[in-house]
Amino acid sequence: MNGAACVEAECCEYVEVDPTGRYGRIINHDIDLDLLESIEKITRGFFMLPLEEKLKYALIPGTFQGYGQALVFSED
Repeated sequence: MNGAACVEAECCEYVEVDPTGRYGRIINHDIDLDLLESIEKITRGFFMLPLEEKLKYALIPGTFQGYGQALVFSED
């Protein structure tokens, strides 16, 4: 379930973190804390790798999958 659907179903709450409204966080989502901590540990480990290792997982052209930056432009 995505954030908007979760909030709409009233099973969690979206909290705006960035005053520009670009990102926020979802709370009261019932995702197991051990799972979240495991994901955070794995993510931190990845970003601590040398650049050469991270580049093995570079962005796939035309997608948002992989390591790197994808510039997204909005008409807003």
